[in-house]
Amino acid sequence: MPHPAVQLPLLGLLALVLAGGDLSAAEGGGDAAAAQARLTAAAKAAGHPGLAAALNAPPTRGAAAGTPVTRAAATPLSIGAVSIASPADPTQVPRFTKLELLVPLTTGVATTSFYNPNPAAGGITVAAIFTGPNGSWTIPGFYDGTSWRVRFACDTVGAWTYVVSAQDGSGSTNTATAGFTVVANAANHGWVRINGGHLAYSADGSPFIGIGHNNGWLDAVEQPAISAMPGLGENVLSFWLADPFGSSNRNPIEASTSSGGGGIGIYNQASCQTIDILLAHAEAAGVLLLPSIWAHDQLWDGLLPSSSPPSSGSWAGNAYSEIIDPSTTKPIKPIDFFRIVNSSNANTLQWTYQTNFYRYLIARWGYSTALLGWVGVVEIDQTTSYLTSGGASLGNAWCQSVQGYFALNDPYRGAGVATGAVPVAFSKTDQDGSALAFDPSNPSFPLRIVDSYRSQTDAVGIATTIASETLILAANGTTPCFHSEFGAMVTQPTTLEPQHFHNALWAGIAAGAALAPLKYCDGGHWPMITDVTLGSAYQASLRQLSGFLKLVPYAGSAGVASAQLAVSGLVQNVAGSTLAVNAWGQALSDRGFAWLQATSTDQNSHLVSNGTLGSGTLTVSGLSDGAYQATWYDPWGTTLTPSTINTANSSGGSMSVAIPASPTNHADLVLSLRRRPNASAQTVTVVAGTTIAITLSGNAGGDPLTGATIATLPSMGTLSQTSDGVTASTAITAPATPVSAQPPVVIYTAGSATGND
Repeated sequence: MPHPAVQLPLLGLLALVLAGGDLSAAEGGGDAAAAQARLTAAAKAAGHPGLAAALNAPPTRGAAAGTPVTRAAATPLSIGAVSIASPADPTQVPRFTKLELLVPLTTGVATTSFYNPNPAAGGITVAAIFTGPNGSWTIPGFYDGTSWRVRFACDTVGAWTYVVSAQDGSGSTNTATAGFTVVANAANHGWVRINGGHLAYSADGSPFIGIGHNNGWLDAVEQPAISAMPGLGENVLSFWLADPFGSSNRNPIEASTSSGGGGIGIYNQASCQTIDILLAHAEAAGVLLLPSIWAHDQLWDGLLPSSSPPSSGSWAGNAYSEIIDPSTTKPIKPIDFFRIVNSSNANTLQWTYQTNFYRYLIARWGYSTALLGWVGVVEIDQTTSYLTSGGASLGNAWCQSVQGYFALNDPYRGAGVATGAVPVAFSKTDQDGSALAFDPSNPSFPLRIVDSYRSQTDAVGIATTIASETLILAANGTTPCFHSEFGAMVTQPTTLEPQHFHNALWAGIAAGAALAPLKYCDGGHWPMITDVTLGSAYQASLRQLSGFLKLVPYAGSAGVASAQLAVSGLVQNVAGSTLAVNAWGQALSDRGFAWLQATSTDQNSHLVSNGTLGSGTLTVSGLSDGAYQATWYDPWGTTLTPSTINTANSSGGSMSVAIPASPTNHADLVLSLRRRPNASAQTVTVVAGTTIAITLSGNAGGDPLTGATIATLPSMGTLSQTSDGVTASTAITAPATPVSAQPPVVIYTAGSATGND
């Protein structure tokens, strides 16, 4: 049960402090009319008459409005009969699935202020306290444009109760206690959380490794459909929370009035409903979503010279561009988006609006086990905000604050303290070589990511780029990490696909990434997973990697670390030159896997000629001594059928494994190592002429013991199978006979002679 006592206190943490010059006092409960007049005048002076008009317009249902200010509620606040909107049967609420309360409110607060959770600033707070067998959770409610709702998922089976509370400018109220019952749900493993250097499910601690792609800004996010992704071996879909370039369904949730949005503090409900639908599809398919909250284009105004960011940005469409800086009476600039406090050390208005927004994200979608986490900002180094003088330090501090907010306030994935672990990350590109020194990539961040385009035209070198960056980001296995974007520039004639895609996927997983690198897709330079020409090859690569990970279920578990690998001996000769061979892998003490990639200096003929990756030796260090089964696979194979199986022995913590020939035109192989099972020695005593049941035991090399085989028959007595563990049945008359009982039990019938058998 995660920190129930500190999750979103009902009227404490949720009542955020608004700040910013004279405005801060008014929004904290001072002279609202004066503050409103100053804000309106500032908007007009700055050339924003549309914003000024919106600020003075009387609040109406659904109307756009600017900054909410204190106004007395016209009628006392009251809550009607709360109902459970889902599931249909409140006595059968599956564990870890959505319980949704519909909360009818009577309030005089304008609907345009319903996204402001601060009653002292004209807003309203709605929350529910859920109490179950292991404690209480305080969960914020949200407004969906028509109704108030509270969404929650329970982590414990049993009887639960809830009380809904609300507070606005007229006062506070709460409902009577009501209840529901949570039942077991074996199919759901809970929320994905950070577990040291890995990701794991909250219910049972089982490891999570993601395979998927990133559809970025695309309006049609489901390409392919989420329901089809598991069949391709995928379980992760990443995308931008909004299309900053504007679309019918994926407009920014918080857009400027000048771009047709509702303005700061007003959330586009059509966009929110699109995310509702995506999440529902993901829940049904067992796919996890990784949305990016802010994209670089939203924080770019095109005023700085740079070849990488867009020539013109979407800052003008960002609602934050219409916030007036009280110290200058002008709209804030992109760099100001990162400012947490003002010169008086009080929260800035933009940070207050951001935390309101982050609270809304948690309230509306945080419950779902189909939500993997968040990317706080996509490629912060590609923003005006970051590139402006002083922006980097402000941006780094802002990243820390955003991560801290989610760690403190996400009750499902957070640690309950602002410095705790939570799957929220911030990306920067690796094109200028500085990404790995970027502050969010240091050990103070519990999840690290980078977008890789350094090797976008190098189908061979992409593997080294992905693997080496993964090892740096992982900080010796102490932090989960992955590449949130990568891609091959297919419009360049030297770029080979699907080799580029294939090599990146295997290199990331073999180097220990929490997710395989996510291919960026836009249907242009970066083809879709469903591309007419390359789609089938992309999908085959995803299935091949997914199939292999099922053979090594320990990958990503606690204790897994980089394998100690070395390749020696002649491996391949192409045009008279010896190929180098890269090797990366992961291992426990008694098992491991490795991916080997032969390389060539010729980009256009990098596939191993004559299919003879072989004659070399792979040395594996660090495994416990004993006999191991070494199974080699062709990672390009339609089915992962073992190509070579042999026994390798580890002695003194080191073993040598012969590298077999690779299939024709394939430059890589993957190896699985598992210590062979050993029978445990036992001694039993039995009276001559009688029977005894013997339960066979052994070490299965870390796997559950699934059976036993009789290797040598006794000479003085007989062995028999048994169906009940007591009574002898079919006699075992030949060596190599499998034992039928589970766990393995045989019946020994002693002969008349005495002695050792």
